[in-house]
Amino acid sequence: MGTVNVNHSAAPSGPFFREWEKEICSAPGVSPLCAKVGSAIVAEASRIQMLRSRTRYNSSTSFAACDSDRRLSKLLDIPGFSTSAASFEVPLEMLAACHGRIRSQCSTLLRLRSHVARAGADAAARKAAQGVIRYFDTSARHHHEDEEQDLFPALIESMAGADPVCIRELIDSLTRDHRELERLWVAVRAWLVDVEAGEAAAASAADIDSFVDLYERHAAREEQELFPMSERLLGAEELDRIGRSMRLRRGIDSA
Repeated sequence: MGTVNVNHSAAPSGPFFREWEKEICSAPGVSPLCAKVGSAIVAEASRIQMLRSRTRYNSSTSFAACDSDRRLSKLLDIPGFSTSAASFEVPLEMLAACHGRIRSQCSTLLRLRSHVARAGADAAARKAAQGVIRYFDTSARHHHEDEEQDLFPALIESMAGADPVCIRELIDSLTRDHRELERLWVAVRAWLVDVEAGEAAAASAADIDSFVDLYERHAAREEQELFPMSERLLGAEELDRIGRSMRLRRGIDSA
C-alpha cells in the first residue's frame, strides 16, 4: 500500500478544503480505503472550520452582563477571536471588537439611568454621560460607515455575475437597523446632554430600552451571519482595502 505524506500545517481552510481532498485522494498509490478515510477527514475539517467561523464572531455576551471593560474582555475571550489583537489589518475582527465596546457603552447607559434616578446628575453621572455621548457620536457612527460604505459594497461585488438575493436582504435589513438606531439615539442623546449639564431629567425608559435591545439583536445578527459570510467571500486584497478605508475614516495615517 502506498504512503502519502501530508503537510497538515499547510492544509488550507474554508473553500479550499475540497481541493486539498482531491490532491490527497488522487495521489499515486492511494488505496480506495485510504481515499475514503481522507475524504472523511476533510469533511470533518470543513465542519470544524465552519463551527470555528461561527464561534469566532458569535458573542453570547448580553449588554447587561458587561459590568466593565475588563469583564467584557474576559467574556469575549473565545477561541479564534481576540479583542486585544484586533486591528485594522484584520478588519472583520476589528468590527467584531467594536461590538464589545458598544456592549460596554450600552451597559453604562443602563446603569447611568438607574444612578440618575437614585442619586441625581452628580459628578460621576455627568462624566459617564459625556463618555457615552462621545462614543456614539464618533466610534459607533464610524462603525456604521465602515459597514455601509466598505463591507456591504464589497460583499455585493464579491457576488458579481450572480443574483445575491440573500446577501442583499441581509444588508438591507442591517441598514434599516442603522437608521432606526440613529433615530433612537437622538432621543437618548438629548437625555444624556441634560445629565451632562447636571440636570436630573427623567429618562425615557422606552427609548433607552429600545436602543439597547436593538443594538443587542443587531450585533448578534452581524456576528452570526454577516461576519462569517464576509470571511468566506472576501479575499485578502479586499479585506486590506477595507482596513485601509477604516483607518482613513478615523484620520489614521495608513502609511
